[in-house]
Amino acid sequence: MNKKILILWVVLLTLLPAQTPYIPIERSGDEVIEPQGPGEINWTKQMIKAKGWGIIDTIHPKAQAKILATTAAIAVAQRNLLEIVKGVRVVSEMKVQDMISQSDYIYKRIEGVVKGAQMVGEPVEKEGVIEVELGPVPIFVEILNFAIVDIIII
Repeated sequence: MNKKILILWVVLLTLLPAQTPYIPIERSGDEVIEPQGPGEINWTKQMIKAKGWGIIDTIHPKAQAKILATTAAIAVAQRNLLEIVKGVRVVSEMKVQDMISQSDYIYKRIEGVVKGAQMVGEPVEKEGVIEVELGPVPIFVEILNFAIVDIIII
């Protein structure tokens, strides 16, 4: 019996992280907000927001270029929302020959569904770049939707 308890303690201690990472949390008034890359999690309201950017291409007419850049910025913001909720799978590959790096590839992949994300305000143009902000999206509703999607796919 004591041996089983000892083994259980060893397993539990090895599963615990050696050091808890520091997560910067901002307090604005009564709200607890955690920055997450190009977005943030508002733990008080249980909502997430994310920003995205698109470059205005000068090859196209100005109106068309702004629409294309806004569409790209929305897609980037949607990806950033997914990264905040689900995390990102990163795969890297490096080829070394004669102790010199020949090639270095990094692949980043994320899949999911974004529901209920609305653009906050109007797109902002800064130095040839369109910036948009999407949100606020409820954290737990979206996680539940993603979990259902993952279960159906598997």
